[in-house]
Amino acid sequence: MKFLQWSDLHLEFLEPGSDLVFPEPCAECPANSIDAILIAGDLHTGDNHVRALVEIEKTWGVPVISIRGNHEFYHGEYHEVIARQDGLARAARDQGHNVLILDRKSVILGDTRILGCTLWTDAAIHGRAEEVKFGLRMIINDYKKVLFAHEGEDETPLMDPEDTIAIHQRDRAWLLEELARPFDGPTLVMTHHLPAPELFTDAKADYAEGYGSDMRAEILPLKIDAWVTGHTHDARRGVIQGLQGPIAFSSNMSGYPDQRTNFEPYRVIDMECPTAGLEEIGIGAKRLVDFKSADEIRALLDHAPQP
Repeated sequence: MKFLQWSDLHLEFLEPGSDLVFPEPCAECPANSIDAILIAGDLHTGDNHVRALVEIEKTWGVPVISIRGNHEFYHGEYHEVIARQDGLARAARDQGHNVLILDRKSVILGDTRILGCTLWTDAAIHGRAEEVKFGLRMIINDYKKVLFAHEGEDETPLMDPEDTIAIHQRDRAWLLEELARPFDGPTLVMTHHLPAPELFTDAKADYAEGYGSDMRAEILPLKIDAWVTGHTHDARRGVIQGLQGPIAFSSNMSGYPDQRTNFEPYRVIDMECPTAGLEEIGIGAKRLVDFKSADEIRALLDHAPQP
């Protein structure tokens, strides 16, 4: 299977009522050269997320599989956004459009299993979640632009780091449970937030708590062929060796208008060899250099007592 991969197109920055703008088929990447399009979040806000999925599917004529990023929820209430988008996506499928939003869900396309969720962050990549929650409330727009209703409360407050940490834990538990299930074929994971410090560049390392978590001890023992992410607007791609083979990590964000993000409009992941063209990556961000390397963690896991 060959997948065209995007994230963070941020179509909400287009003029209201204007046509949606996204990469279209071309001689370099004709529509019949790919099997599906994967969009790792931050496509468009609210109902327009599904509108954009449908327009992309109509243009390319292939399935379009997405997850929600953080921006999908802006200017709405978290649970209501999910319910509306899921309903609109079902209606679009009833009308013949092959679009799907994965939120702790999986789908099999051809021989490939795709697992998708936002993942958010546990705010603990440096091991001090309690300390950083105040800072996250102050500097991360998610906690200023998204409402989050709680059962039994009369008023709907803004979303809080406590809320997203709880969602992260649910996403994480679901993902690890699904990855532990045997599957006879390639597995691709799609999350908006990052699961390993190696994926950070210097530009985003100062905000690591708001962008990702350290899941290496849990994911390196598992059979994962490719992992697609978004969110940072500073792409880093490469291979991390796992105990069951290499894991190809790839981010491909378009970003905000006029932002440089290393975006490749026609970046294709070939699941026959997802590591093609990727070099092995280590922790390069200066703020994160004190972390154990993936090599060190893999060695510890390899010698750990078996249950």
